[in-house]
Amino acid sequence: RPKTLCLVAGLAWADLKHEWILSLCLFLAVAAVAGPLLLLFGLKNGTVETLRTRLLQDPRNREIRPMVSRSFTPKWLETLEADPKVAFLVPTTRSISASVELEANAEKLTLEAQPSAAGDPLLSENNAIPPLENQCVLSAEAARNLAANVGEEVKLTVKRLKGSRFELGHTRLKVSGVLDPRATSRDMVYFHLKLLENIERF
Repeated sequence: RPKTLCLVAGLAWADLKHEWILSLCLFLAVAAVAGPLLLLFGLKNGTVETLRTRLLQDPRNREIRPMVSRSFTPKWLETLEADPKVAFLVPTTRSISASVELEANAEKLTLEAQPSAAGDPLLSENNAIPPLENQCVLSAEAARNLAANVGEEVKLTVKRLKGSRFELGHTRLKVSGVLDPRATSRDMVYFHLKLLENIERF
């Protein structure tokens, strides 16, 4: 049997050398057909699949926001949160209450405030944990503009018009995290929902 295999291999090699032009043409024809197929297969399971996975993993691409502002009862929100198709839900306050001023290292910045709660995928999947009531999480751009780092304190200022005069409310918060740049490119700060509700009441 080994002699037979050697004989077959030897004859195949001899035929290949004798018909080398035909063999070369056959090889090039197979390569011309298989090459683009292998390239497309590699793109599908490499670059395209990687981009698709990153898009699906990005919490912003899974987020659903209402286009209009309206009030929802706690019971309605609890029912929606219990839906197995909902991974995370947090109510937000009116947009008029979502603008605050932070001060750190002699830098002041007006930011858009957003609520957060335990299990927030936007924060947990972007290098931060949801803040407590005396904490905040900054976007990368906000942290850069304020020159603020994790662990530092920032001063929160909220302004309201009462009668004919402005009143200011102040408190100090600890920066518990700074988001990765992919989370948002805007000046954003994330508060615990209760803190944002207190700002709205003020």
